[in-house]
Amino acid sequence: MKRILVVAMLVAESFFVFGQPVSSSVIRFENTLIDGGFTRADGGRDLISDVMPGGVTQGAAACVTTSTQAPPAKAAKTTVNPSQESRWEFKPSDDLKGAKGQLVVNFHDEVPMAHMLVKIYSKDGGEPLSDRKRRFDLLSGTYDVVIAGKRVTGVPIQSGQETRLLMGMLRVVYTDMSRTEVYDSDKKALLVKDHGTLRLGLPVGKYWVKLAGRMVEIEIKDGQVVEF
Repeated sequence: MKRILVVAMLVAESFFVFGQPVSSSVIRFENTLIDGGFTRADGGRDLISDVMPGGVTQGAAACVTTSTQAPPAKAAKTTVNPSQESRWEFKPSDDLKGAKGQLVVNFHDEVPMAHMLVKIYSKDGGEPLSDRKRRFDLLSGTYDVVIAGKRVTGVPIQSGQETRLLMGMLRVVYTDMSRTEVYDSDKKALLVKDHGTLRLGLPVGKYWVKLAGRMVEIEIKDGQVVEF
């Protein structure tokens, strides 16, 4: 009788232990197998190798103890700031000696001399260097460069290096003799206005063109031509 009582107590104790609700040390996974891992009900993810070394069959429900290995961290996304987009490139030059560097403005061959004016402002102040050409010898430093009314700030000049501004061209072949106006990306600052056809070299970036009473946004890319 005592033996029967002891067995009954053991059975009851076993039932009490295994009949408990799922404890906090157990994670229940959804029936979803994605990229070799499970999506947890709490939103997290674990690889199969972390929680079930023997593997599982896709679509099977699983209830397993928590893995001691933390889920792999997701790679941080890199946010690109538009203001840091490349507006120039460097190229070493054996012709440049000492502290001298060179600014290169590669206007398209179609751009007339009237629209090739380049103004270069030193951070030290004073009058800008102005000329209608493609190459400028400058001392090392940082400059602001104005082309077709568009100001490119913080252009670096390094000794023994060519700094080439990235340029494209706007070509207007519209036959109507109405005025063409080119605005900066803010749609407010008027950069250039002309009548008839137009060949205009511009630094890379976005602009607005007003033609025949319409405003159209364009993007100038290095070495490319936008035509109306």
